[in-house]
Amino acid sequence: KKALALLRHQPNALREADFNADLGDAYTALQEYDSAERYYQRVYNYAIAEQDNFYLCSAANGLGIVAFKRGNYSTAKSY
Repeated sequence: KKALALLRHQPNALREADFNADLGDAYTALQEYDSAERYYQRVYNYAIAEQDNFYLCSAANGLGIVAFKRGNYSTAKSY
C-alpha cells in the first residue's frame, strides 16, 4: 500500500511500469492469473506508448506465461 501511495504522490511512468511488472510476477507466482494479466497489460500499454522495447518484452513474456498457464497455448505463442 505504501508503494502505491508513493506512486500516486510522485507519479513516474517508468517506476510505475516497473512496479506493475513486479506485481504481475507476484500474482503469477500466486496463480492469480486475472490480476497478473491486468498488471502485465498495464506494462504493455506503457511500453507501446513509450516505444520501450525492454518493457514490451517483459510484458509480452508475462502475458504469454499467463496464457500458457491458463492452457491458451495459441495465445501464449502469439506473444
